[in-house]
Amino acid sequence: MAFATFPKDYRKQLWMDALQLKQISAWNRICSTHFSSESYVNNGSRNVLVRDAIPFATRELLNFHNDEVLDPDDPVNNVPISQVERKIRIIRGPCQPKLNMYPRTKFGEKQRSFNSSWYDQFKWLEYSLTADRAFCFPCRLFNNSSGINVGHAEVNYSKVGFNNWKNATSKFREHQLTKTHLNSTNSLTDFLQSKPIDIILDENNEQIQSQKEIQRLKNRQIMNRLIDITLCLGIGGRPFRGKNEKDSSFNKGLFKDIVTLLSKYDPVLKSHLDSGPKNSSYCSNLIQNDLILSKYPVEQFICMKRIMSIDSETIFNTLQDVISEYDIKWESVVSMCFDGAATMSGSLSGVQARIKEKNEKSLFVHCYGHCLNLILVDSVGRENKVTFNFFGNIQVIYSFVEGSCTRHAILEKIASNINIKLKTLKSVSTTRWACRAEAVSAVKI
Repeated sequence: MAFATFPKDYRKQLWMDALQLKQISAWNRICSTHFSSESYVNNGSRNVLVRDAIPFATRELLNFHNDEVLDPDDPVNNVPISQVERKIRIIRGPCQPKLNMYPRTKFGEKQRSFNSSWYDQFKWLEYSLTADRAFCFPCRLFNNSSGINVGHAEVNYSKVGFNNWKNATSKFREHQLTKTHLNSTNSLTDFLQSKPIDIILDENNEQIQSQKEIQRLKNRQIMNRLIDITLCLGIGGRPFRGKNEKDSSFNKGLFKDIVTLLSKYDPVLKSHLDSGPKNSSYCSNLIQNDLILSKYPVEQFICMKRIMSIDSETIFNTLQDVISEYDIKWESVVSMCFDGAATMSGSLSGVQARIKEKNEKSLFVHCYGHCLNLILVDSVGRENKVTFNFFGNIQVIYSFVEGSCTRHAILEKIASNINIKLKTLKSVSTTRWACRAEAVSAVKI
């Protein structure tokens, strides 16, 4: 019974030494109980158990039944597959437990064991407490990482382990000069210096985005110049295109001529025209139209004039005085918009007919708001009795109250007594359709 429990106690003692716990006296008491003095050899100030003195079955338990105390960094464990785990394992470094005693193996007449002083001489060396074997840290992790290593890996240092303690120093020196060890060491160094794929992808993405941003800013500078040229020609009312816009033509139009002129003094335009793609110079007639139509016309109120008569001749003469005052040419009047009154839209003597005598290309547009009002009056106001009666009642209320000062005063007194703010009643105009909303709002509760 005592013999069966010994290997576990022996194994724990090794770990206690690894953790530098000073419980050697208890270990000696256990060994003296189960072994004779012939099972020990003198090791300076202490006795060391001879490994061959442990029966075979006990050694098997010692080597393989140690899940309870197995070090995760022990070389007998599988090499991490994940790059993150492998990098963490490399950062922790080789497994180099320093014990006060190591298991001894008999070589001829002498008992030999692993020596912790080898760690200082061979930095790559690591030791397995479980297997009592030495391993090469780089070779164990990267023995198949290079095509040169495949088929030439030294399994004694990467998988099986080395335990020939008699010739350990010379064998270690030979191993660290082998091509396998050198390649594995280089692979370990490259692995630590390499970046994860996600970081590489992020860096590439940042580089691509940076290049796109540079190109975007450059395109914006180009478009700013082309837009300024468009504004310059548009404000002056000058033509953009010529009869032939080929590069060899002498009549390409003002737009391309100005672009060519500015490129001689502006490095941005020069670089764009010289080295930019020929199919995206942004100077074609389609791009010119897009630049012109990219924004809405700017509406500006010029002035307000009082007219003494509402006939078409008086209105036209007043309009002509304003155009002359602001130095506007009739050729620049593209279109005009009036309501459907004969004075304004008459085709013979209306204001629009007199303007066409000055500029026959000018277009007359019937006011869309007035057209919509006429449609609503004819289709809804007259055909729909409910709507017709609704606006009719509003007009009756307005006529009844506002047609008499006495009735208006009574309404104000009632509003004051019930503490409400009185709204001014509005007439339902047949032509000024905007007044209808105000008329409805005045009677809305």
